[in-house]
Amino acid sequence: MMSIRTRTSQASPRAFTLVEVLLGIIILAIGLLGLASVFPLVVKQQRQAQDVVVGVSSAEAAESFMRSRRGYFSPSANDIVGLNAPSGKSGWGALSWALYQTALQNKQEKHGLVNWSDAFKAGATYKTAIYGSQAEAAAGNVKGAIYIGSDQGTQYDTVIKPYDRLLPAPSASVNPLFIWDIAPMLATPIDPNNQIAVRTPLPLRITVFIRRIDPGIRVPAGLTLGEAIAQGKVLPLGVDSDGMPTLNGNGEYPHFFYPTVQTAYRRFGSTAGPFNVVQFQEAANSTALAAARQVGQQLVDVEGNVYTVVALPDETGTDIPYANVLDRSVVIEPGIPAGYLQSATSTSKQSGMRSNLTVELLCSPHIPAKVSTFLIRP
Repeated sequence: MMSIRTRTSQASPRAFTLVEVLLGIIILAIGLLGLASVFPLVVKQQRQAQDVVVGVSSAEAAESFMRSRRGYFSPSANDIVGLNAPSGKSGWGALSWALYQTALQNKQEKHGLVNWSDAFKAGATYKTAIYGSQAEAAAGNVKGAIYIGSDQGTQYDTVIKPYDRLLPAPSASVNPLFIWDIAPMLATPIDPNNQIAVRTPLPLRITVFIRRIDPGIRVPAGLTLGEAIAQGKVLPLGVDSDGMPTLNGNGEYPHFFYPTVQTAYRRFGSTAGPFNVVQFQEAANSTALAAARQVGQQLVDVEGNVYTVVALPDETGTDIPYANVLDRSVVIEPGIPAGYLQSATSTSKQSGMRSNLTVELLCSPHIPAKVSTFLIRP
């Protein structure tokens, strides 16, 4: 007898419904969107870390460039050879003497210091403005040129073009990443009661700003980035008519801002410690103020102290002394030196600047990768 075995089949697995598939897609999309939002932050942080590392070596390269052209001074020498002028009548020697004359002109009001606004003032009596439209015109209408004049005729003046300040040095296979700029100042305040009668170049403090080249530059066909900058087709850095970065190498070459400190505060609730909230005098719509109020910005006073903007104050409350001027304030590290303040007692929460002392903090519209200072003696 033939036995017939019945075939039993296992139950088929349950399939996903359309609703479940859609829910899975939505959850996956949310996760991917969250992951994608992290990428720009990671890229930014990696770039900032790279800027810190490369910025240090770039600042050292800029310092080496300038030290090799520091110039020398001899009262008995008559020859003048550009930045290396033994007579001190050109290059760093002429610039330091011009800064001394500017400080002497304002000796009573400035406590022996030169303000940034005086040093960069175009058309000043003494040749201290190494940037600006007049300097660019004197350099042969070269945008962004550093122009260091002499008092012995234009043939002895010194021009450092933007191309000469690119780092790393451009070539057919290497594109530059940074450009350096400088802000010279007397190394120490002058003695207003002891005037120097004989021409004597004085030590300078050079502040170096390392700034990343605009990332959105479009290079003309057939040219490298270095060649395009050398030929004036694009600028390594550009700003618009308001002085704010274009980030595409177009516009004008950016120079420095120097907003004035009005009052310094301690952080809310503190009765001791640094005065690290700074209120500027500039109006709320000032371009200089907008440049200074960038987190990560570097600010430099005329004595070479460098401050970092670490935050914008956001405290609220009726008992906060600077609550009504938050849009003109920044939080800096370190705080303002006690020597600049009218009052620095342990119980004082705010202080104006010392009598007749104007404190200006130099900054760039582009947040620099590195700011450093060094001394140079003509």
